[in-house]
Amino acid sequence: MVELFSGQGMHGLELRKMGFDCVAVDSSLDMKRSAIDAGNYDDNSYIIGTLPFFQVPQNFSNFDAFFLLRYSCGYLNILEFNELILQCKSAANKGASLFIESHSMDTIYQGFQNLSIVTRTTSLGNDDVSCSWPSEQPVFDPYSHTANLKVSIRVNNDIINYISRENFHSFELIQFLAIKNGLKITHHSSPDYSKAFPGSIISQIFF
Repeated sequence: MVELFSGQGMHGLELRKMGFDCVAVDSSLDMKRSAIDAGNYDDNSYIIGTLPFFQVPQNFSNFDAFFLLRYSCGYLNILEFNELILQCKSAANKGASLFIESHSMDTIYQGFQNLSIVTRTTSLGNDDVSCSWPSEQPVFDPYSHTANLKVSIRVNNDIINYISRENFHSFELIQFLAIKNGLKITHHSSPDYSKAFPGSIISQIFF
């Protein structure tokens, strides 16, 4: 299994509890350290790389499943998304799948215009950390399904502001990219999926 945009590796942790071998891919060294400290991954199974490109570790051959969850596809523009599908295809065993969690379009149109400003606070060691995502109303690009969301992170008395650019990919677009690359695709809308992933569309691309 490959957990793409892994962060702290929580999905990989659950997969390994079920008996699967799992590799994480993320660009953040801090997230890798956090995942290792939490016992979710070890150094050899957590790859630092800037997606959509990633390198398969030498101790692995090819993979049976790839997971792109928690709306992580929003980090990628259309060309990058297409490249990620090709990267997965090149590292996939026959019969493997790529599972993608994307925003439901009605959630985008109904919810993001009136997106609540939510501040989450936690303690990390001796530091008090809060994150406001977004800290202001989103600014939509008039020419694409993208939005800029201002994020504000406070660590004790220090404040860091940055812009998170979100790309919104419909199932129709993901379907186009899959078919363009000669792949089959379906989406899952059963009650089990809807309960586990509210406000999301789960796509499955078959390699």
